[in-house]
Amino acid sequence: MPQGLAGGSDSGAGTAVHADLRQKLEGAAAALEAGGFAVLREEWPTAHFEYLGREENVLLEALGSA
Repeated sequence: MPQGLAGGSDSGAGTAVHADLRQKLEGAAAALEAGGFAVLREEWPTAHFEYLGREENVLLEALGSA
């Protein structure tokens, strides 16, 4: 779940996850963990990529360059 959305509003985004949706997200995460998957409960960091000339989420960059 993106940083700032788990517990309320994020000043940068101005959004929050509704309690019903948060419950569904937690249920899905629990089911995945019970099935042996590792669930990250924090957002991937951003980093500056010279070849892009900007900062980007490291997971998105990895998926885009694979």
